[in-house]
Amino acid sequence: MSIFWNISVNKGGTVQPKIELLMKVPEQAQKLDTNNVMATAPEAFRSLLLIFGVETSIESLIKAVCF
Repeated sequence: MSIFWNISVNKGGTVQPKIELLMKVPEQAQKLDTNNVMATAPEAFRSLLLIFGVETSIESLIKAVCF
């Protein structure tokens, strides 16, 4: 699992951040994921970003994985 954060700035000075959750798991783990959590995680993370913002979304992800 990786978080990819890209920030683009155009000539007019407009800043456009792009944050994505990238999932990469071993094939054995994918077979155990019968609820398709790994496939839907990036979309769920984007929803968290829209609702809660960057800091809270990343914090929630860390808590979900580590606890």
